[in-house]
Amino acid sequence: LMYTKKLIKKANALHSAGDLETKEYIKWGANGKKIYRIDNGVTMDNFKIKKPSKIFQKLQINSKTKYILFLSRIDQKKGIEILMESFSKITKKHNDIILIIAGTGDQDYTEKIKKYSQELGIEHVVKFSGYVSEDEKLDLLNNAILFALTSHSDIHPIAVVDALTMGLPVLISKESDFPEIVEYRAGEIVENNIEDISQTLDSMLKDNKKLQIYSNNAKKLIDEKFLMKNQIKKYEKMYLDIIKK
Repeated sequence: LMYTKKLIKKANALHSAGDLETKEYIKWGANGKKIYRIDNGVTMDNFKIKKPSKIFQKLQINSKTKYILFLSRIDQKKGIEILMESFSKITKKHNDIILIIAGTGDQDYTEKIKKYSQELGIEHVVKFSGYVSEDEKLDLLNNAILFALTSHSDIHPIAVVDALTMGLPVLISKESDFPEIVEYRAGEIVENNIEDISQTLDSMLKDNKKLQIYSNNAKKLIDEKFLMKNQIKKYEKMYLDIIKK
């Protein structure tokens, strides 16, 4: 209130990484004409698996195990509890699939969600990896059947971009601010409630053909909208516009 609002109003340009961020800028008094919408860029070389990791040994599972992947910061706003509860509703129908929660965060909250998995009776089908290296991350993304992020609040999460780059179909909440998922049919966007998430999970996991379509479209989305070479041109335009003004 003391500084940021003034900075936003007086800025020559504002960089927005998502539609919700653009709306927040405008709410705080920004001139819409000065907002430049530029996504985080993807360098494809960073997503080539150079050497296999030992993440599956660490998780005590087979690399052929079918799993849904949550890969992000362990934080209350990421909606992990609602994802686990939704997953618990479909475990009987899909008893060959597990949920992997990958990432680190507040230790007390991490212990809380581990305990919650026990309360839900799904501790045997939920694996917590803790911190993962780049090699481990790529292995997890490469072998998952579905990426899920049911955030209560987010702006174009990088974790979703990572999943799409690896051709992984995604299920995300509307609050994750990623409308391109629907535009390109690269996955599903859900209301952030247990009924909608569990029903959509069930529907996606039943249809392997649809998952393959989502996977192909995910790669197309990254290729057309997120490659670093295209984002650099947008940054150059923003800087040149500022210089001219």
